Amino acid sequence: MFKDKLFGNNTTSLPGYGNTGGNTNNSGANTDTGMPQVITGNPYEGMVVRSPGNDEGWYRVLNGKRVVYQSIDGYTNDGSRVIVDLPINELNQIPANTQQYINDSGQVTRW
Repeated sequence: MFKDKLFGNNTTSLPGYGNTGGNTNNSGANTDTGMPQVITGNPYEGMVVRSPGNDEGWYRVLNGKRVVYQSIDGYTNDGSRVIVDLPINELNQIPANTQQYINDSGQVTRW
């Protein structure tokens, strides 16, 4: 019935004459690192966001929330990530993480 779904195509042959069926689907590389995957749906995940002239803070988006940099040294020591300038209303749509900040060494730290 659904042999083409299981074996890759609908070609059949008799045993002894070579099997032209079988799974011919290409598979992708296994990129699973074994680490937990966090899916937030936030397009700015891992980036640095700010709203110049409206909010002087620099924030890194982690797990869908903005984590504030303590200083510009924290940004530099964090690897100088991509900066995205946002309008203030869009910046405010990203919830703030009030329990963490990024210190001068670029490390995420709890208050």
